[in-house]
Amino acid sequence: MLGTGLVANLVVWYEAHGEPKNIQWRKHVVDAKSFSPCHGHPVDMDGDGDIDIIMALGYAARASTNTHHAAWYENVGAPGKGGRWKKHVIGQHLAAFEAIAVDLDGDKDLDVVATAMGSVGGVVWFENTGDPRKVWKKHPLKPMWTQANQVIAADFNGDGRPDIAGSAERGSNEVLMWRNLGSSQP
Repeated sequence: MLGTGLVANLVVWYEAHGEPKNIQWRKHVVDAKSFSPCHGHPVDMDGDGDIDIIMALGYAARASTNTHHAAWYENVGAPGKGGRWKKHVIGQHLAAFEAIAVDLDGDKDLDVVATAMGSVGGVVWFENTGDPRKVWKKHPLKPMWTQANQVIAADFNGDGRPDIAGSAERGSNEVLMWRNLGSSQP
């Protein structure tokens, strides 16, 4: 199970031990230094067969905008040993609230869609250009969308490509959908 401590600046995962009736959870700290981790998901970002973590960070941080970003944590540790994690920044200057991984451009690697809270919020997708450890290409979907929070990806129109839906609260009060037109144009 993946968890965050927004105020405590913690990204953790809990490992289940024991029988279903008597499960005990062992806490593993992934990151205790990054400001305001919010929402993230376990996913194999690098295709190596182990679970990594995609995370939105910084939306509630009062520090500089360098703390506002989307990132992924590469699982470089031994399974069952608590793991070791290497953080890779995907995109900066984004008061990220939600981040999800999905192959938007059909190239068989995972891209990232993120929302940003605040008065200059928005929705962006970051194109994985082949190696998630390297530079990501940023594509704005809805810039200046006040208080963007939730984002999901699904094939809403049945054409075989994942589309994106997002919502924004307090000010925007909208739910929008972006149809994926193929190639690098969701």
